[in-house]
Amino acid sequence: MNWFVLLVRTATEERVLKLLEKNLDKDIHIPFIPKKDWPHIEANNAGVRKETKICFPGYVFIKSHECVDEFIASMRPIIDNIKEAYYFLYYGENRRDISMRESERVQIEPLLNRDYYMESSCGFIEGDRVKVTSGALMGLDSRIVKIDKRKRTAVIDVNMLGDTRQITLMLEVLRKEAIS
Repeated sequence: MNWFVLLVRTATEERVLKLLEKNLDKDIHIPFIPKKDWPHIEANNAGVRKETKICFPGYVFIKSHECVDEFIASMRPIIDNIKEAYYFLYYGENRRDISMRESERVQIEPLLNRDYYMESSCGFIEGDRVKVTSGALMGLDSRIVKIDKRKRTAVIDVNMLGDTRQITLMLEVLRKEAIS
């Protein structure tokens, strides 16, 4: 299955998603917006509640069983009628090279659950590294670039259509493990 990434006007992702769901054959195309848990710290540190945020603002993803040429042909009339949709991301100068590479897709796919949602993660600090025990980052400890314990977030790098992008995900560091 191929993945394609559609650039849309920021803050219209949900509207574009609904239009795509309405106009696309569900057996061939699956449009989705990767979302994530996001910490909302209450005033005076009264607690933390989770909010849902779009992981890649300005983008709508589409999984498709079609090859690139078929995909472009079937999508062109639909995309042309959605004023908030601009174009599909592409590699280099070739505007037809729009299918996400397998090597890039496998960096994003493990973060998503069945509902295309990146759940919050929990872990503990072991020496100078974090050990993630649950959530989207479980098993991906080595990909963490930066942690902000106060904001309860972790940053990882992912490659997407030739560019490196940083994703900030919710990470609750529960405790520091004693070294024996």
